[in-house]
Amino acid sequence: MMKPGISGSVARPWLSLRKLAVLALFTALSVLFTRIFSFTLGSGSLRIGLGPLPVMLAGILLGPWSGLTCGLVADVLGFMLFPSGTFHPGFTLAAGLEGCLPGLIAWAANRLTVWRERLAAAPAGLPANQPSGLQERPRMSAAQTWERLPAKAVGGVVADTLICSVWLRTFWLTQLLGVAFIPLLISRLPGVIIQAVVYAGCLLILLPALKKAWGGRPLY
Repeated sequence: MMKPGISGSVARPWLSLRKLAVLALFTALSVLFTRIFSFTLGSGSLRIGLGPLPVMLAGILLGPWSGLTCGLVADVLGFMLFPSGTFHPGFTLAAGLEGCLPGLIAWAANRLTVWRERLAAAPAGLPANQPSGLQERPRMSAAQTWERLPAKAVGGVVADTLICSVWLRTFWLTQLLGVAFIPLLISRLPGVIIQAVVYAGCLLILLPALKKAWGGRPLY
């Protein structure tokens, strides 16, 4: 049973039936795009495909914990169903972060925007015993959240690219391939940048359609 939140509204559970269904769909799509509709370049140092895209959407639309769960489960499940190469937990961690980071950026940006607007609107010299509304949990309206989501999604792609693709995956590959970090990074960088542009473009195209499918309702 859902309980009222601090502001008096009904608090949504972290994992409702609807969220679970959408999360399962994103996980299945990630496995499909990564393990079947993708290919590797060179000696396997770079996988080209849209596998991370559903994971990013899970984080952006359902929250950072849902994105983390989607990435972790998709990577482990994909390896179990379509085993190839050597399993490395570092790549599983990177897959989880690919969903967590965009969701975390969107969540933090929403909270920061609401607090900044409330502080700017708070009257000066308000008595300490008079409620100002700043004690309430900050939450943006659904319309505001959807309106500002594309910019936050692009920020999530940038964070994913720098942390997961440029740094983490390159580092784990140096262990598997036995090559130096910098030469491997240089060989991977053009493909990583192109994929980041493709991911950002796909998100900018998909988010308006998903807003209609979502009915403009609050994300989470």
